[in-house]
Amino acid sequence: MSNRKVVLITGSSSGFGTLIVKSLLKKGYTVAGTMRSLHGKNAATAGSLRDYAQNQPGELILQELDVTDEASVETAVKAVLEQTGRIDVVVNNAGFGASGFTEGFTTAQLHQVMEVNLYGVHRVSRAVLPAMRGQGSGLFINISSIMGRIVIPFAALYTASKFALEGYSESLRYEVSGTGVDVVIV
Repeated sequence: MSNRKVVLITGSSSGFGTLIVKSLLKKGYTVAGTMRSLHGKNAATAGSLRDYAQNQPGELILQELDVTDEASVETAVKAVLEQTGRIDVVVNNAGFGASGFTEGFTTAQLHQVMEVNLYGVHRVSRAVLPAMRGQGSGLFINISSIMGRIVIPFAALYTASKFALEGYSESLRYEVSGTGVDVVIV
């Protein structure tokens, strides 16, 4: 185990997640990059991240994690904790968007958006919080969107999920104040 800060990032298979993994590896962090289908549809991305990490001062841990699956979250968090002994920062980055006429979406589709953008954050936070409380420190960075603050047409499902994420994050921040754990929204 090294004395580097350990950062767990959800949704590392594309977009901001991949960029955050690369940026933190370049700065020397131990990065637990998580994604679904690590050996399936995201195998090429995983391989690219492994190749990138070889030339960086940080350490990469790739871990299968599906934020919509409680067992997957528990297994991934346990594996990272066993390998590193701690998790200092969680970047809840996994996200799912949907746009269009609201009446065109089914309740099941709304549930899918909430499953990733809100319930997934709760699952990951719930799984990591005991370790952070135990170590007396930690930081949750919950990736939101301008859509968590403003409303535009054709984005009701996504907007609702991001408004909910911001409310969840602000409330959780109050709950953990005084424990050494903090929660921020980006």
